[in-house]
Amino acid sequence: KSLVEIDSSTNIITQTINDVSSDIQEVSTQSLEISEKAQTLIEQAGKSRDDLVYALSNSKKSVAKTNFIAVKTKELMMKMKDVVHTSNNTKEAGENLDNVSQELANDSNSLKQSLDIFKV
Repeated sequence: KSLVEIDSSTNIITQTINDVSSDIQEVSTQSLEISEKAQTLIEQAGKSRDDLVYALSNSKKSVAKTNFIAVKTKELMMKMKDVVHTSNNTKEAGENLDNVSQELANDSNSLKQSLDIFKV
């Protein structure tokens, strides 16, 4: 071959190498960008996981507090039922006392009338 052909072939090879090098550089740059974006996504996924763990923890605490409130509400209702029952008993006792007092007053009046007969 002639020197011109060799020079031409060398130039073509050199240009091809430069083109390939340029392509490799571009792919490398894109790979770096993808890697950075992937790292950002990994960090966001980690934060999302942490947020979900926190939310789950709060949810468990809320369930526990709700159960506590339900138990205390049931206890309060039972105590209120006892208070109503005691109030009804007290009312009945008061009514019985009124009846007994009325009967005592009536008996006292009758006794007084009976005793007044013996007065001079």
